[in-house]
Amino acid sequence: IPLIFKLNVPQKIFEQALLLLFNQSPVFRTAFYEDSNGQVRSFFQSNQDMLSIEYFHVDSEIALKNCFSSCASKKFNLSESCIQICCIKYEDDTFMMLNIHHIIFDGWSITLMLQHLDDYLANKNIQQEPDSINYSAFAHWQRQFIKNDIDFTQQLDYWQQYLGGFENQDMYKDFKLGNNEM
Repeated sequence: IPLIFKLNVPQKIFEQALLLLFNQSPVFRTAFYEDSNGQVRSFFQSNQDMLSIEYFHVDSEIALKNCFSSCASKKFNLSESCIQICCIKYEDDTFMMLNIHHIIFDGWSITLMLQHLDDYLANKNIQQEPDSINYSAFAHWQRQFIKNDIDFTQQLDYWQQYLGGFENQDMYKDFKLGNNEM
């Protein structure tokens, strides 16, 4: 999911806000590896002191568009990071492009991320500790709910019947990880 920001704050301030956001939200530090049984597992990388950013300087609008396109189409190495960041300077403007893999982020999350980023840039509501409720805690709760809920079987039957006429789709695979493709 590519997101492009035309910066109206100093670049270093924006980078600090991103770093704060990423360090406080474990989903942004998620990476994946293949265990000894060939199963793909996720893990959270430790907090970071700096971001991995590719820097570009372009001299025309066409070059700027090409740079955006190139950054957006770059393949992910999910064992390292699910986020790619490019900083592109064109004339007096600075653009920051985040490309976030859909495995950790979806369109519904954009509004929440932008609100947090805006708060950090405005020095509002900056917490020193990660949010107490995160996706992994929700996923754990949901698994427990599913195990213990008699109504879950009825819900599952409903959705299987409702979606029964659709065929499964193969998702685009970003790269090979060992013998398994991601």
